[in-house]
Amino acid sequence: MWDTMAPIPGLLEMWDTLKTVAPSQDTENLASILKARCYEIGTQIEKWQYDLATAGPSFTPEEASALRTQINALALEDLPDVLITYGPWYLFTWMLHWATCLVLYCTAPLIYLRFPPMPSERIVTAPASIGTYCLSISRCVKHFLEPGKAGMLVEQVMRIPVSFVQKMLSDPRLRATGDPKLDEAEMMLKNVDRTEIELAMRENANQGLGQFRGDRRES
Repeated sequence: MWDTMAPIPGLLEMWDTLKTVAPSQDTENLASILKARCYEIGTQIEKWQYDLATAGPSFTPEEASALRTQINALALEDLPDVLITYGPWYLFTWMLHWATCLVLYCTAPLIYLRFPPMPSERIVTAPASIGTYCLSISRCVKHFLEPGKAGMLVEQVMRIPVSFVQKMLSDPRLRATGDPKLDEAEMMLKNVDRTEIELAMRENANQGLGQFRGDRRES
């Protein structure tokens, strides 16, 4: 999943450049490259979800098959309670997957609006609404606030996928769509008490420091 996310910063940087420069043959050429990269990332996202997500070495063939059946049968936003049973890191990987979807499927339409695709160009289309991805991530958060369960992972959860959702929820253009899933995602994040998050992060940091000190004494 990290490999799929890796090109995203470069894609956004290229888009930030193209959306502010005057049209020219050079910008059209760069836009064609950018649209091709969007399609490549979209293909990688789909491949991960439908093929690689259950290909981890920790899964037995039976577990992978059973999990794939559930993934195919359930709506994305209903998956968190299933995925957590395979461990917090696995659920976090799905959160990264959904966060990557948010970035790509929100950026690609803006690119196509400024640089309409040629008939020969393949385009990215979102298989689900932006609200679906926001809600899916938001429903994961509760699983990372249970003391002693996720360790320092809770901080990464808040810094990457949750911050992506918060960014989306603050966009008036997205809220203007009236998607009720956005409202539910916002309510779920508001109901997560900030103090609880801070305490969990502080507890995890202290546990890590204590372990470090113990290792130093033993050495």
